[in-house]
Amino acid sequence: MELGLIEKREQRFTRADILRKGIALLAFVFIFAVVLKQFNGADTFWKGFRDSYLIWLIIDWYASWPARLSCSGSDYSNPLISHQMI
Repeated sequence: MELGLIEKREQRFTRADILRKGIALLAFVFIFAVVLKQFNGADTFWKGFRDSYLIWLIIDWYASWPARLSCSGSDYSNPLISHQMI
């Protein structure tokens, strides 16, 4: 920064941003817990934990599905391998 090669980095989040995001996080946790309790019948911690783990596991699989398709194991899908060498 002293040499002028890089700019001074401003604060990433303001106090208001952190407060807003914290409240939103708590609201989502509360809503998710109520949904698990009412619709899934999770009346113990372990049932709720199991159900929420499975829900987020499926969401993770769904979100990473396009990345798995692009890496199908073929050498042609790997940009680091030159096609001239094959």
